[in-house]
Amino acid sequence: TWHEPNHDWQTSFCTACGSSLPGKNNKERIYIPVSLLTCGAENLKVAHHLYVGSKAAWEVIGDEGKQHLGAYGRASDPSGSP
Repeated sequence: TWHEPNHDWQTSFCTACGSSLPGKNNKERIYIPVSLLTCGAENLKVAHHLYVGSKAAWEVIGDEGKQHLGAYGRASDPSGSP
């Protein structure tokens, strides 16, 4: 776990692979990297795609997930609210 000096922000990393791990930085949502899922992923579906405004021109998003040009729920995102 790494703590930002003079701040309450922290992040944790897997000691085996280095993936970032969920933290306590947001009381409403938790971020779980898909690479951490070891079972049950076949029952999940993508709900949102973030930062599609900067995706590669050749990248095709082929599912029904809501696309956000920037961050999820940001007022500056013209795709609307979450």
